Amino acid sequence: MIVRTERKIDAAHHIPNYKGKCANVHGHTWRIIVTVDGGVDKKTGMVVDFVGIKNIIDTYDHQDLNHFLECPTAENLVTLLLERLVKEIELFDILTVRVYESAESYAEDSVVRR
Repeated sequence: MIVRTERKIDAAHHIPNYKGKCANVHGHTWRIIVTVDGGVDKKTGMVVDFVGIKNIIDTYDHQDLNHFLECPTAENLVTLLLERLVKEIELFDILTVRVYESAESYAEDSVVRR
């Protein structure tokens, strides 16, 4: 079964070693979508508890992402969130994180565990 949750956070960042506007401190309303494909736990009746996912994402709300990542691109934020979520979510077949930096631009990656 596939379950999905979406969260928005506001966070600042700048891209070091980049020549362009993004080298300056600026902010985004980041749209983060987490998709979990896995079996339903017979005890809880859930694939995953959305609260744990939301708590991890909310860690970065109203923060400077440069405090967490050396180079806080959308791609690196996806990697950071995936690493944290893999530790939080015990059972899944596929875990996907998509991070929108704007309405038109996103990065996405998945972890497969079977």
